[in-house]
Amino acid sequence: MDLATIELTNVVRAVVDEYMNTSSGHHITQKFSDKLFINADGDKLGQVINNLISNAIKYSPNNTEIFIDCFADQHNAIFRIIDSGMGISQADLPRLFDRFYRVENLKTATVDG
Repeated sequence: MDLATIELTNVVRAVVDEYMNTSSGHHITQKFSDKLFINADGDKLGQVINNLISNAIKYSPNNTEIFIDCFADQHNAIFRIIDSGMGISQADLPRLFDRFYRVENLKTATVDG
């Protein structure tokens, strides 16, 4: 891992910009704080953000809004995506970060990735 001080909103904006022209069935709204500096691996963080936005697009109905924002509270920088997808059941939450784990539902049977 290559940890460095990076500006979170720049990483998020770069990923969001890639989707602004390709997510024809969704309206992406973004709201960012001015500057949020964090210690992270910028490339790996970009991959994580890309995966989260990709999932929001895949699992949200067409013609719905996806809201993306970055802000800070007293102790943390927060990256948030709000979409109209089905969400994740309480039963699946403990396995959310298991490698290759996928929630079983009707939609996952038809989505590649």
